[in-house]
Amino acid sequence: SATLTYYRYGSPGIYSVFDGHNFNDWIDAGSMARLSNPSSGSTSTHRWYCPGTTSWAVNDAGSLSATYWEQYKPSIAIEGLDSSHPTEVVFITTGESMNASVSNGWSDWVDVGSAVRTTESIEGGWMGDWNTGDADEWTVLSAFSATVNYKRSYNGIYILVGVLLVGTMIIGAGAFFLMRGKRKKGKSESGLPDRVG
Repeated sequence: SATLTYYRYGSPGIYSVFDGHNFNDWIDAGSMARLSNPSSGSTSTHRWYCPGTTSWAVNDAGSLSATYWEQYKPSIAIEGLDSSHPTEVVFITTGESMNASVSNGWSDWVDVGSAVRTTESIEGGWMGDWNTGDADEWTVLSAFSATVNYKRSYNGIYILVGVLLVGTMIIGAGAFFLMRGKRKKGKSESGLPDRVG
């Protein structure tokens, strides 16, 4: 529940408000009515939170309302990345989609039942990308802790080394045949037979 604090006849009052149990009573004009936010019973990793107004000056007999969201605070450790190549964490808080670029770790409030996702593959240029084989999506039903380990695939370097090896072999073969041709030509010009039979 959320705890409503108010004043009536100059004295403070307290009332627990929750679904189906609303407050409807007299409050001193000009005083303040406040709802606890986060609500009662919230902890450091599990809360009921209202992103809207939870404090009002009582100036008329109008109706007031507040919508609370049940949320957990998961934590994800990121390994293998640097600040120039972060992963993106996508999550939902108070009904809004959010994203955060992180390279070492992340923790935030997430709506219960929604999903948290990290990027599976991060572009790393011609040398190779960072990839993870770890879980990269979770449904938030508790305040979990997870680790996502990224490893770099050096495909670009392997391709470069392969190209260099092939190039070296082609140049070597070309040099061999060129030298062999010059050798034959030199022997013919000397007047000596190429082969003694």
